[in-house]
Amino acid sequence: YLEGGGGGNGGETSNLLLYYIATHTKTDSWEKRQHKGHLFLIADEIQVPIDARIIKEYIGDGQPLIDLSFESIAQAVSEKWNVHVLLINNSSAHMQGSEKFYTNLFGPQSILIIEDPATIAETIAAVVGHEEGLVSDAKIDSDLTAVAGREVALRVGKTLSRKSSAKAPALR
Repeated sequence: YLEGGGGGNGGETSNLLLYYIATHTKTDSWEKRQHKGHLFLIADEIQVPIDARIIKEYIGDGQPLIDLSFESIAQAVSEKWNVHVLLINNSSAHMQGSEKFYTNLFGPQSILIIEDPATIAETIAAVVGHEEGLVSDAKIDSDLTAVAGREVALRVGKTLSRKSSAKAPALR
């Protein structure tokens, strides 16, 4: 359910997406190997509450399958997914306290402050490659430099260096 128009309602309905992912998706990696997938949520604003009426209207569940509090939805989706919140560093995020909001839901290790939205694809690739043990920090840095240029590698490195996790790549 996309509100459309952007802004003006004080938040986003990304928790409806998270509810759907927590209650209506199955993945081979989880079902067969109990291996969590990577879920990337691109956000700038906090979430707005959803209720049973919205669940019924947009997803079709007669009754919600889980509690609809922000915390319950976050906990349910985190059971099968490594959640990464790519938080766009803009005035809406600052005014609403979005970093604190998402940190409280998913923990500081899940938050990536995006300084440059043009580097989101490279950031996602770097996070997955690193967390799956596919590439080292140095390899991510050299690959990004070769493919996208030194400035992109530096911007992605800045984003990743702010991530509060020992598992986060620390590109230079």
